Amino acid sequence: MGDSPPITLYGVQILEPVTSLTDLITALVCFYAFYRLSKLDRHGKVYTYFRYYFLWTGIATTCAAFIGHAFLYLFSFEWKMIGWAFSATGILFIEWGTLHFVREEISSRAFQWISRGTLVKYLAFWTLILTTQSFLATQAQAAIGLIGIVLPLQAYHYLHTRHPGSRAIVFALLFSFLPAITYNAKLSLHTYFNHHDISHLLMAICLFLIYRGVDQILDPKPNTIAEISHS
Repeated sequence: MGDSPPITLYGVQILEPVTSLTDLITALVCFYAFYRLSKLDRHGKVYTYFRYYFLWTGIATTCAAFIGHAFLYLFSFEWKMIGWAFSATGILFIEWGTLHFVREEISSRAFQWISRGTLVKYLAFWTLILTTQSFLATQAQAAIGLIGIVLPLQAYHYLHTRHPGSRAIVFALLFSFLPAITYNAKLSLHTYFNHHDISHLLMAICLFLIYRGVDQILDPKPNTIAEISHS
């Protein structure tokens, strides 16, 4: 099934209405996570980077809802790149948040190489976006960042510390294969509930699971501290 038919509300045409709505649901999850984490009395790079991941990802999906789908007819294709840029920067923040979180478990040499690698990947994304204007660059940048960098670092940290926050993020990133498979296989249930919509809702669940993991990292509960200390 292709894109869902447009609807008209009060004389305003809305393209892909359900896709736009599910994008906004995903954005709301991100803004909720950012709000909840902002209420914590925490400081430092780990706190800042993880919070900004949710903020920039929320802005990216909001741009996707309005510019990329609902009102695309008001914009040229190039405007879509605004959301892609926010998304890529959000990925950079979760990479840095994770890298600084696991810093004590990896060598300083590994830390420096991975840190530089994230910047090279980010610059490569901008080069591809400006030369190809393809969404595939955004997908590749996110996949490499989340599955190629964040997942192994959090898994490594969990194996060494048994930190439940790392465990939760590992589970969330494994869950993220579901929206990716749904999107790329174009698994749809209805014209008004296609692969875009399903993958958006699955991604919203994934982001909430990541938030739960980050919350355990930034605001560990007494039982979490006890679990780590006995590992």
